[in-house]
Amino acid sequence: MSKLKKEITTYRYFFSIFLLIGLFIAGAITVFYNLEKKDHLSWIKIEEKTKTKMQAELINLNLKDIVSDLNFLSRQNELLYMIESGDKHYIDKYS
Repeated sequence: MSKLKKEITTYRYFFSIFLLIGLFIAGAITVFYNLEKKDHLSWIKIEEKTKTKMQAELINLNLKDIVSDLNFLSRQNELLYMIESGDKHYIDKYS
């Protein structure tokens, strides 16, 4: 009977230590995962803000080019004449 009690006690210690070590490892993995997830999400937010700023600057630059082109074209005599005259020759040629 004492051999059986020793065996049960040994198994009880083994499972207790095994569960404690397993809980510790699972807790460490969970903490590490959550820290990495938060870091990854903050990195994505920073990246998206940077991309949005760059796209806004690119759009602004393109619009400035378009406005300068329109200002140049608005001073063209041929364009003004074509618009004001309504001449069918110009309309057929440039449409």
